[in-house]
Amino acid sequence: MLTEAVQQELYSLNHPEDCTRAPLLVCSTKVHKFQGSGSRLFYLGRCLAEGLNSRRAVVLNRDLSSTHDMLAPFKPWSNCSEGDTRVNIGKGRVRLYYPMDSESLVKTSMMPAVGALYPKHYAKYGYWWWKAEEISYALRPTNSTLQAFESKRVWRTNESVAVLQIRRTDKTEGCTKTYGILRGSCFLSL
Repeated sequence: MLTEAVQQELYSLNHPEDCTRAPLLVCSTKVHKFQGSGSRLFYLGRCLAEGLNSRRAVVLNRDLSSTHDMLAPFKPWSNCSEGDTRVNIGKGRVRLYYPMDSESLVKTSMMPAVGALYPKHYAKYGYWWWKAEEISYALRPTNSTLQAFESKRVWRTNESVAVLQIRRTDKTEGCTKTYGILRGSCFLSL
């Protein structure tokens, strides 16, 4: 029941009736160097936490279009857009947030959770619980994504399946140096 309540809270906050009047948190999608999907989601997740803490709908800006490409198979985080940020701009309705910049990770009265890894009213459930909720919201597949997945499925089983990816220094060539060229992909099959 808690998961359902959290998902509904995220959805309600990020899908206001009138985006031109709702408080907005414009979240930068820029990165400082190449980042994979998981790393980007880690940083962008801070936007969802900050949005809940500051009671603002999250708008992912267009600083980096590949972030939007990465999120294309999933439902939008919000029904608000950058266009909505240019209407009724007075009185602090729109705030900018750069989740990758250390300067923006300092808490202020106007940005109470910046740098926090989870929303303050869910702190008692801990970091990993929040990350699961955050990713569940962020990666809600669209109907077409679900249909494509179902149509491509080549195996079906009633048994439980576990899939693991073991990574060790794979982004700095360390995996190949540590495990050799034949095992350099750093994947482990069990």
